[in-house]
Amino acid sequence: MKTLLSPELLYTRHRLSYPQIDSLLGTNHKELYQKDIIENFKIIREFIVVTDEFRKMGIRFIPLKGPLLSLRIYGDATFRRYHDLDILIDSKDIPRAYKYLISSGYCPDVELPEDEMGRQNLFNYTKHISFIHPTTRVNIELHWQILDLKDFLGPDFNFIYQDITVNQVFMSREFRVLKNEYDLFYLLFHGSTHKWQRLKWLLDINDYMKNIGFDSLKINSLAQKYKVSKIIPLYNSVAAIYIPKSALFDSKLKIPTILVRICIKHIAAKEVVFTKIDISYSLQGYVFGLLLFSDLGNRIAFLKTRFILFSDSKDIRTTNPLLLFLYRPFGYLIRHLRRGLKPS
Repeated sequence: MKTLLSPELLYTRHRLSYPQIDSLLGTNHKELYQKDIIENFKIIREFIVVTDEFRKMGIRFIPLKGPLLSLRIYGDATFRRYHDLDILIDSKDIPRAYKYLISSGYCPDVELPEDEMGRQNLFNYTKHISFIHPTTRVNIELHWQILDLKDFLGPDFNFIYQDITVNQVFMSREFRVLKNEYDLFYLLFHGSTHKWQRLKWLLDINDYMKNIGFDSLKINSLAQKYKVSKIIPLYNSVAAIYIPKSALFDSKLKIPTILVRICIKHIAAKEVVFTKIDISYSLQGYVFGLLLFSDLGNRIAFLKTRFILFSDSKDIRTTNPLLLFLYRPFGYLIRHLRRGLKPS
């Protein structure tokens, strides 16, 4: 391992479970295993309650990561830690799911627009709504898009649900989960776009490759098809630094060393950064994205996520991406002025 990462840092900053830490470092924290199990059972209970209700409402859904990923990799839904529950549903079902979670006490981070224009902007310029329960502190993310740039895995939810998922039995219930190759591709894309800031994401893929059968040629084929082939050697380079005897993909593709350096910097940072916090991080994010996605179409999609904000559309009431782009600097100033005018 490149850095002397303590068990405490791996647990708090990188969100590894104690069994994962012991496997990685050769330590022994068995007396603390129960802590993870109890916390995970709280989340699993809510996962079952919410998804049972979705079934009753006729809302089809696909769980991403969470307890089912832990079950698939380790045969134990409580082995891996998960902070939130990511659930993919059809965008047309978002209003009903939103209303149900609100009625159950969850607080959303985004208010669901009542008008068609507002909802179109929401679905175009964001990919999920995050809900947190003030009492249980369980966090649920309702996704209508799997990946950050565009939905590579299929043209619509029906295709994803019917063609690239399989059944997974859990708690005497059947769930639809992504097929192994698509699941791995999703994990690779997710970790890469977030600069592998949590080592748990590296370990997910490492242990997935070691414990579950998959077609490596299919992974490479998916990466080539969607012109994101650099995510594979990027994983290889970073995993080789931080995970002893890491499982790697067969790839001879060369990538700019700056991509790896940026990942190392973010892994070493005190906190995970999902949005820019200063000019340095912002510029680094642009460099990283433009180098990682060398295809013009993907670069445009990446820049679109940076230059167009859903919050701006609530001010100027348009779906035109050019107008939203031009409004961006004004929206930035207005939001800061509004925060400054709020009473303390």
